[in-house]
Order: sequence, then C-alpha cells, then structure tokens
Amino acid sequence: GDVGLSSNMINAFLNNRSLRKASEEVAAEMAAQPCPGEVAKSLITMVQKG
Repeated sequence: GDVGLSSNMINAFLNNRSLRKASEEVAAEMAAQPCPGEVAKSLITMVQKG
C-alpha cells in the first residue's frame, strides 16, 4: 500500500504457498546469475576485443 507493507500483507504472503514457491524459484534463479563484477569484466573483454 501507500504506507508500505503491513503485517497483514506479510502474513498473507507467508501463508500463500504459491507465492512462497514462486519467490523461492526467483531466489534460486537470482543466485545462479553471475555477480555484477563478473558481468562487467565480461562486457569489458567483449568491448576490447571488438
């Protein structure tokens, strides 16, 4: 809402298995991604090689 997350909203999220599963999947996908520093190094290498 306009005032941020209420405890009711947080509890509704925590009690919703579908949302919890989706958030676990997103967290796993994010963890599998390279860190920003690694991405930057790769981009620099690609730019330098042309």
